[in-house]
Amino acid sequence: MTALPIADHEKNVKSLNDTTRKLTSVQAKLEQPDAEYIQSKAASLDLVALPVAEHKKLVTQLDEVEHDLTVKTDELAEKAKEVEATKKLIAAKEQELTKLQADLKTKDTTIKQLQAVVDEPDEEFVSKKAEARGLFVLPKTDYDYIVAEVETHKQDLQKQRGLVDDHSSKLEKLKKELTR
Repeated sequence: MTALPIADHEKNVKSLNDTTRKLTSVQAKLEQPDAEYIQSKAASLDLVALPVAEHKKLVTQLDEVEHDLTVKTDELAEKAKEVEATKKLIAAKEQELTKLQADLKTKDTTIKQLQAVVDEPDEEFVSKKAEARGLFVLPKTDYDYIVAEVETHKQDLQKQRGLVDDHSSKLEKLKKELTR
């Protein structure tokens, strides 16, 4: 047997210990891998690793969705029956609508005729309606003439008041002079 120097022996022992620790670590990862490791490796294989409880929850949700789908399918069949009944009702309403449209056309014509009178009434219409409302209708030229006459008379009256005031003032002065 060959004797190894102590330094080489210690080096080999240290290397053996490191290798043993690495082996133990790798064995632990293989025997008891953590969830993160499993999820990572599953993803790289295009798999999904999820907790059993979450999987059960998904299966329950799927069952509920399938149940809801069955219920909705039944409801849809019921709605189809309602649609058929509604189609029959629509056909009856369409006949009624045709009659109503004819009535509407007649009334629309009447409205247009009446609106023409409202938009452009004649003098007789305006006079009658004005009288009914307590108004008096006269031609604009007559109105302008009356307003001008009133204004002229007001001015004349104002002048006469001025003359009266002036004469009253003179009369007062005269009275004061006579009483002195």
